[in-house]
Formats: sequence, structure tokens, C-alpha cells
Amino acid sequence: MVAYWCNNKGEAECSTCHEIKPYSDFSMFNEKYRNTYPNRRPVQSLCKIPCVQQANAGRYDGMSMEERCYDRGYKDVMRVEGNEVDLTFEEFMEHWPKDNRCPVRNDIIFQRYPQEDKELWTKGGRHWPFTPTVDHIKPDQPLSKDNFWIVSWRANEMKTDMFKAEIEALYHALMQRQGKLYIGDEIFEIMDVQRKINDISSFVGKYTPERLESIRTHRKL
Repeated sequence: MVAYWCNNKGEAECSTCHEIKPYSDFSMFNEKYRNTYPNRRPVQSLCKIPCVQQANAGRYDGMSMEERCYDRGYKDVMRVEGNEVDLTFEEFMEHWPKDNRCPVRNDIIFQRYPQEDKELWTKGGRHWPFTPTVDHIKPDQPLSKDNFWIVSWRANEMKTDMFKAEIEALYHALMQRQGKLYIGDEIFEIMDVQRKINDISSFVGKYTPERLESIRTHRKL
């Protein structure tokens, strides 16, 4: 069945539950896909909740934790960003952290969510914090074999889309908030962080093109 959609109303029919919902209830195809197939509807066939959620919950039951991370975390993200997958599973595993231990929160050993709480952790919202996930090292650049690492969901949430310079700036700001005084050569640390921040001043986070244009237009420097 061809799923219903109506451009002037911004609605689409889910191919699984057959409910007609607004585009916001579906995942959008990436720009490269939309340009390649201009006559296709702009949203994917399954609504996010509950159909994609239910499909995802069972999709990876037969996969190992590593296979799931590669398939869902690496390959899917590269495709969403409109790029060809540049690592095989075997090559991907060469980047896997030793002893399944998160390189940021080294007290966290990777593990999947408990099966007895499967419904709780697959219905949306924040993720199981000990699950391995693929993260962009440089948030302003596409995922690639040279721009990713594997960390826990907790570490991914902590970092979000921050640059190293922003993390350093946050650290020093918190230290000063707690009363630390920078004296002597320590002052050069602050100056160096400020220089790094100035170098990335055009990046303020990952946004849609429309919101980025608004930021560029209205930002007060």
C-alpha cells in the first residue's frame, strides 16, 4: 500500500499502524535522498511512536552489542548524513574500547539495557546510560572513520555537541565559580582557552539550516 500523504496539510499515513499523523511524528529523509527522489514523500514510512519504537525494540534482539552499535550507531548515522559507509564491521571493531570500558567514564563497562525492563528503555526519552554509542569527535563535521569514537550514552550526553575548547572553558568557568584564582602562568591557560573559543565562535551547536540562518542573521557579536 502506498502511504497517504498530503503536502498542503503536512500529514502522512504510517505504513504500519495506518494512522494519519503530522510530518513531525515521522523521521525526515536526509537532503541528499530528497534531492535524488524529489517525487517521494519527504518523511519515512513508519511513525516514530509507536511503530519505529516497536520495530527498533525487536530489530536488534539477535545482534551482539557490538553489531548493534555498528549497524544502528555508525552505518545509520552515516546514511542519514548522506555519506557512504567507510568502515566494515571488522574495521569498526578495531576502534572498540579495550575491555568494553568507556574511555570517558572509565567506571562504566558497556552493557545492554536489562531485558526485563525492555519496554521502559525502548519507549523514548533518555537512553540506558551504559550502552555503547557512536559519537562525532568534531561535532561540526560528518561522521567518518576519522571522526568518531565509541563511548557510553552517559558520556555522549555529557559531551553532546561540545568542542574540546568548550569543555575546557566550562571546566575553568566552574573552577572560578568555586573560588579558584588563576595566578602566574595559570593565566596563560585562560588566555589559550579564550583563543580556542574565538577560533570556533561561528559554531554554537547543531541546528537545522533554517535555525542556523536565524542565528547568523540575529546573533549579536
